[in-house]
Amino acid sequence: VSTLFPYTTLFRSNQLAQRKWQSDTDKQHGFQLEMNGKARSLATGSYKYNQWSLYNCKLILLRESEGVHGAETRNDTLDILKLTPDSLVLQSNRKNIPEKFHRIS
Repeated sequence: VSTLFPYTTLFRSNQLAQRKWQSDTDKQHGFQLEMNGKARSLATGSYKYNQWSLYNCKLILLRESEGVHGAETRNDTLDILKLTPDSLVLQSNRKNIPEKFHRIS
């Protein structure tokens, strides 16, 4: 049985947090979300996630990246299209292609 939105923020937080999520299409893209709002990237790369939050069925990831002019801090705002205990489908505001993630722990 899948869990679709809308549900309460507390329910989504509990289902998202304490889990590691890895992209089905890009094995270098993954993150871990902690209950205390901390986030971290699973792979070493250009993105370093620090914090996360939920707002109106959107996952907001605060990240640092190395840019041309040094370190930058940005928010990645992702629409949560689907959430089950083992899968997560997100879509960036910048891209029209959904990205599916699976739980790895």
